[in-house]
Amino acid sequence: MPILIDESGESGHIATGRRRRTYGEHAPAVISALLLSTFHLSCSFPFILFFSVSSMPEIPLELVEQILIRADLQTISRCRQVSKGFDQLILSSQAIQYKVELDANGYADGPPGGLPTSERLQALQSLTTAWATMQPTNTVHFPINIRRVLSTPYGLFGDHFVWFTDLEICVMQIPSVYRGIPMKKWTIAPRVVVERLQTFVIDQDQDLFVAVELHNDECTMSLWSLTTGDAYTNATKQTFSLDVGVGHGHPTSCGFGPIDIYDSFIGVLFYSNIQGGEEADELESLFLYNWKTGELITRIHGPRMHFSFLTEKHLLLTYAHNLTPVPDNRTAVLSVIDLETLVDAGARDYEIPDLKPVCELHSPEFYHADDMCPSFESRRSRRNAYSLRVPFYRGEDRILAWVMTMSWAHTAILLRTSTIMDFIHSVEKGDLEKGHKFAWEDWATKCCGIFYDRDEDFTPKACGTNVVTITPVDVVIPDNTSSIALFDFASGRAKRLRSDDRRSEPAGSLWHRHDAFKYQVHYRGTLETRCPARRLGIPERILLAERPQDVLLGDHCIIIVDMDESQPFRMVSF
Repeated sequence: MPILIDESGESGHIATGRRRRTYGEHAPAVISALLLSTFHLSCSFPFILFFSVSSMPEIPLELVEQILIRADLQTISRCRQVSKGFDQLILSSQAIQYKVELDANGYADGPPGGLPTSERLQALQSLTTAWATMQPTNTVHFPINIRRVLSTPYGLFGDHFVWFTDLEICVMQIPSVYRGIPMKKWTIAPRVVVERLQTFVIDQDQDLFVAVELHNDECTMSLWSLTTGDAYTNATKQTFSLDVGVGHGHPTSCGFGPIDIYDSFIGVLFYSNIQGGEEADELESLFLYNWKTGELITRIHGPRMHFSFLTEKHLLLTYAHNLTPVPDNRTAVLSVIDLETLVDAGARDYEIPDLKPVCELHSPEFYHADDMCPSFESRRSRRNAYSLRVPFYRGEDRILAWVMTMSWAHTAILLRTSTIMDFIHSVEKGDLEKGHKFAWEDWATKCCGIFYDRDEDFTPKACGTNVVTITPVDVVIPDNTSSIALFDFASGRAKRLRSDDRRSEPAGSLWHRHDAFKYQVHYRGTLETRCPARRLGIPERILLAERPQDVLLGDHCIIIVDMDESQPFRMVSF
């Protein structure tokens, strides 16, 4: 709880929103000692101590500035209301203003060196303004010959775009004027037979390209250098087999789903319809490997599941489950798995019920959803690609789009990864009375957003704190904007905390604070959620068509996809 001293310095108070209560006549000495202790501990306490600038002139203002830089956005906003001295100090400090802009827009400071703080602040403000008004600094069209070797023969990973042609794999580093990232384009010769390619992923931070191919009932995973296409020398094995057991069924009845990589972990989802007599048995398996050693960590089996890495310690699994006696009803389960536990257990197979999750979050119950397929849509920001000394990055906190796909609609639950981490920490500390499983009504009303869409072909995409989706049914679409819109969740959170924000909102923007849906056929009751965000309509001048086939989100770019056009890709960057 923040502690402050009034202008006279004779009595102390504790700031508790609108209320104040006396701390004691010895507050200056007590707070001074606590202040210095807090500073030396790098503000490790869950509160920030502060005081009136005029009451303690022996404390250097540089020290106060350093403390506020380590404070969170809410504390800085409250400090501005303490006195005119604090307000002037915060507004006149470029370091504090840079901290505010980073937190307000979901960014983190880059490595030391390079641009000074004043230039970083100016670049960040220019970037956020250009993004909010949809004024890109670069626009590139791709009149290319895409090879349809995959259902999606392209991919956007942070600030790198990858696509396949007839002879090569093309990679583009997408430019950003404000982050000092130049445009680069290069090609690499594929080290696999492209027709056998099943799925791929890149990690530009580790200069890694991973491809999975299937040939004559044999599945292999290959590791290449993203920049040269050569075999990846940082791994013990550059190629290793995936024991998916396709030989037990017809090879055309199987395939690979999503693939994801985090640090030394790589996961790939395998699915098959194995013909066994008159009926086909569905099988889905998540294969988790340490790509540096080529060792199998575990295999997890279950129906209609999906996965994503939350951190280097936690794996996210989602699957549909029937929690009620009604046969056609389904609830999606988001399960957090401790990766260290899986590693310590050694290579073994798990069925989903055998896992011991750290915590579980449940979706609302959906009616007539026996065909539900839950999945995750989220992209992590990349930070150290090719040792670029960019001034700032996307922050660790990001939006996770938890998508439930049914035959009649998509429903996406949007929540912050920090929300999941809060549940993990609370469970680990034993602070929650309800154990580790949380029903929808226990967690969702204040920390997520829910979007309903009857379009089966367009699912929400998330990158950082931005989400692109079809505009929800309860939002009025502004003129000169399409039905496809961006939602900026970082700005939504910051708007409530930044009392200094007096700037007018850009044309066509909308603060989307409260979604309420009531569909008696599909939901039980009314779903009410709160997750503030600002709607940024994508102007028609940016789209290739009124309704493009796909929209991809990157760290500082948008790629519009329409494969029916002569120039199927349009990239705009900021």
